[in-house]
Amino acid sequence: MVKKPDAKASRKSGGTGTLTHTKNLNVRHEGPRFTRLNYILMGIGALLLILGYIFIGGGEQRGNHFDPAEVYHPMRITIAPILILLGFLVEVVAIFYKAQFKDTHEQA
Repeated sequence: MVKKPDAKASRKSGGTGTLTHTKNLNVRHEGPRFTRLNYILMGIGALLLILGYIFIGGGEQRGNHFDPAEVYHPMRITIAPILILLGFLVEVVAIFYKAQFKDTHEQA
């Protein structure tokens, strides 16, 4: 006597009464996304950003006196923006850098 497939099993499996196979997406676990090197690079980038913003802020002005030499100092208009751009560049590299892991499960 042939047994009919269960209606509930038929709905879950796509109507055939048997479970369907899932597609293999070739996903491998390669370890943590960020390694120690990523975090070190992120710290260096953050320090460059902080230092650049401190330099661009400059010193304090005395009273209502406008001093063009202080406002247009090379530290503010050249070095600070370069440090900020380098900081952002290091941050992007730190986020997208992917460490190479040896896969111990693969056989030659």
